[in-house]
Amino acid sequence: MTRRSRRAYLAAVVGAAVGSAGCVVGGDDESASPSPTGSASPTAAPSRLVLEAADAADAAAEAPLTVYPNALQHWLRRAASTDETVRGHADSGVHTPEPVVPQFETVRLASAGGSVDGTYDLSAEGGTRYELLVGADPADPPAGTTVTPVESLPERRREFARSAISAERATVYPETALGEWVRHELFGGYFEHDGETYRGTEVQQTDAAFFSTEAWYVLSLSPGTAEDPVVLRFPDPGAAATDAIDAALSGIDDGTRRTTYDGGLSDAIVQFASETTYLLTHDRVWGVSLE
Repeated sequence: MTRRSRRAYLAAVVGAAVGSAGCVVGGDDESASPSPTGSASPTAAPSRLVLEAADAADAAAEAPLTVYPNALQHWLRRAASTDETVRGHADSGVHTPEPVVPQFETVRLASAGGSVDGTYDLSAEGGTRYELLVGADPADPPAGTTVTPVESLPERRREFARSAISAERATVYPETALGEWVRHELFGGYFEHDGETYRGTEVQQTDAAFFSTEAWYVLSLSPGTAEDPVVLRFPDPGAAATDAIDAALSGIDDGTRRTTYDGGLSDAIVQFASETTYLLTHDRVWGVSLE
């Protein structure tokens, strides 16, 4: 089914659902007439909400993406309304999540509320959240490589670098300001301490990332003028649709390509589905349909 025919179908479903709610059938009502023999049967009411995993780039090029997690909506609004870098983390419901948002370079916030609707250049990082274990090994840097004296670092970074060099347990979460410095500068960088040169490394931990279901983000937005931004919608699904989506997404894993909610569809759920082509969650984009 094409997107155009899908939308027409959903519009018919919504119309049928709403119309039937106020329809009274009476045996003596002359205005009620039987359907002619051989005429098409009324459209069957849907009984299932369906979410199917979609390619993020293809989906974003086709239709607006409805931002679903409340936390992600909040962070994007905050990044659009301030000059600050927004740092956050949330449970994704799947192991080793890889957030979708960092794939986008320019976005247009639609129905986000207040004065934040508009087009923005997006700077975003994200990944699976777990505590990074940081170390430093003696190293012989290539000629021309910058070697930073540990004593020249700001206090918090200096203390952290010393702990890593001395093989103390130096850990940090990736979305924090310190974690951002560790990821971008300490890892792979060369540092001098007490006459020795060291290179920062991440100490590998068995299954540390595998068992994590949390996603982390570092976001900032600045006014942009791109002609083809990814459009992000911010509607409120309402309690019924939220419960249905949460039920469909519960228990999935990173290999799930299709999931459904079969618990009965209220008018509110049908209405939300009819207005939503794609749903953006922490770790993927889902096509939304009814059956």
